Formats: sequence, structure tokens, C-alpha cells
Amino acid sequence: MSAGCSKGEGQKGAGQSLARVDGYELTVHQLNTELNIAPRTSANEPIRKSQALESLINRRLLVAEAERAKLDRDPEVMQVIARQKEQVLVQALLERRAAEAPKPTTGEVHAYYQANPLLFTNRKVYEMRQIAVPTNSVSAALREYIDSGKSLDEVIAWLDRNNVPYSTASTSHSTADLPQQIVSNLDKVGGGKPFVAMDANRTMIASLHLVKDTPVDEEAARPQIEQYLMGRRMRDLAQADLARLRAAAKIEYLDPSLAPARTGSKEIAGNEVRTVAKPDDVLAKGVSGLK
Repeated sequence: MSAGCSKGEGQKGAGQSLARVDGYELTVHQLNTELNIAPRTSANEPIRKSQALESLINRRLLVAEAERAKLDRDPEVMQVIARQKEQVLVQALLERRAAEAPKPTTGEVHAYYQANPLLFTNRKVYEMRQIAVPTNSVSAALREYIDSGKSLDEVIAWLDRNNVPYSTASTSHSTADLPQQIVSNLDKVGGGKPFVAMDANRTMIASLHLVKDTPVDEEAARPQIEQYLMGRRMRDLAQADLARLRAAAKIEYLDPSLAPARTGSKEIAGNEVRTVAKPDDVLAKGVSGLK
């Protein structure tokens, strides 16, 4: 979204203006915003500023052309602009709340480190080999062959003999990436034994190739823990803000079919902030099913 004054308004003080495009003034504030957002393409600061100004000029020319075509009055375009404005305001609010929120203490960092050995002191990396096969090519004979305890290399040889298409890859997941139940299942299955996971399009046949201990000491983990705890704190604050705002607001659902479902006395509303980090979904499902 390009910021700036309308044609002819300008900024007070000639020193604030850097260029004028058909009477529309581009200012030092716009340039600074552009420099903060744009990726650094040059270490030379004068060149960066010149490139950023050219980018502003080009964008202004295109915006003016769009305005001449009355695209700024198109209902769909207006909806997108309104949504982007809302997102900018929400992000600004969250950033202000983050600046005001207390940072995690040394004690909180230490407690989190001690409470999560799989992430730090007992961290491991699992290196796996895997085969991807189209699910519609997985026959009962192939499943029986895998279940008979064959190695991954034997499975590959079977696929070759039977002209079944497949691709191979090596993947690496750490205990920091995987849910604890999946880690426990991987430790139980051990190396060499293939396991299978499938969805509608592909089937993954994988085996654990190598397990490496990769512990992380508390000092090295501190920045990561602080970032995580701060993120969790901000999610909690956002949830609390939403609960407070919803409680104070008068919200009327004019279409009852769109009203949130209720479970007992609790309303399930679309106001949760969630962060989910997953490895390969198909592979994770397969590991979680191991006994």
C-alpha cells in the first residue's frame, strides 16, 4: 500500500519532498518506509536509496494509471483495500502490545528449558530414508511384502521388479520438530524396519536410518526460548483482548446459520490464535500410528 499525499497537497517543508510525479510529491517518510520493507539488494546506501525512490516513482505512475481507469472504485478492489487496512491496524496494535508486554525472565527461561528435555538436553535428530509411491499403485501384495519385515532396500527391489513408479528421498527431523508421541514411537520401532503412511495421493514408506544426539545447552537455547515464550505471551494477550472486546460488544448474527456453535455453555467462536508446526504430514501420520 503506497502512502503519500494527494496531488497538490505535498508535505510541509521542501526538505521533506524527494521527487514530484505529475504534481504528486514523494517524501522522505515514504522513502524510509520503502527502505524498511524492501529486501536489501545493495550494501551501498546511496544506491539503495536511489533504487527505492525509483520504485516509489514507478509505483506512483502505475497507481495513477489505475485511478484513471477508476479501479479504485471497483467494489472488489475496495474490499481488498479495506481488508489490507484492517490487517495493518491489527498488526500495529499487536506490535504495540508486544512492546508493552514484559519480556520473559531468566527464571521463566530456565523453567522452560528444564521442562522440555526433548527440545534441549535430550534433543535427537532422526535421519530417515523414504520412498514415495502413488497410492493407487499400492497393491495388497506390496503391503504384504512390507509387513513381512523386509528392509527398505528390499522394498525398492520389489518395486523395480514389479514396475511400480516411486521416488526416493532422505529426510531429517529432530525431537524439537515432532510431537512427543511420535518421538516415542520412533524410538520403539528402531532402525531398519519400514513403516507406512498414506493419503489419497501418495504413500510414504520410510525407515529410520540414523539417530544422532544433538543436545543444546541453556545459554545457546536462550534466544529461541525467549522468542517462543514471548510469542506464547502475545497469543495469550490477544486471546484475552478478544474475549474482553467480544464481551463488551453487541454482536448480532443476522443469519442464524452462520452463528458459532455452542458446546454446553461455551461458545466456539473464530477468535483463536493458533500456531502449528508440522513435518511432512503424511509421514507424521504414519509415525504416529506405529505401535
